[in-house]
Amino acid sequence: MQEILQAGLYAPCVGGKQGVILAVCQVKEVNERLGRIKRANSNPHMATATSYVSREQPSIADDPNIKNAFYDAPTVITMFAPKNFLFTAEDCAVAAENAPRYVRKEQSKRASRA
Repeated sequence: MQEILQAGLYAPCVGGKQGVILAVCQVKEVNERLGRIKRANSNPHMATATSYVSREQPSIADDPNIKNAFYDAPTVITMFAPKNFLFTAEDCAVAAENAPRYVRKEQSKRASRA
């Protein structure tokens, strides 16, 4: 978890602000409640017979019966960034993308040394 958070925090960002804050929650009840709130406020485009996200792994857009937008994940990482900054969404997206890439890269390095 520490590696994922560190990679997200060190992701490149516009203007070098490093303004993204990552909040980790591993409290089941809190994650469930936040997941229901997120789901209720998402208003996603709902799937149709010919337009959908995934038949194999339905998303909240595919299945209105899914009530928790976090799919009952035991750990939820929420990102915060400066309000009214022109590139807030982009900085968060890069941080989210950087974390798993960094972890995979580090795992690959360890495996090659073993």
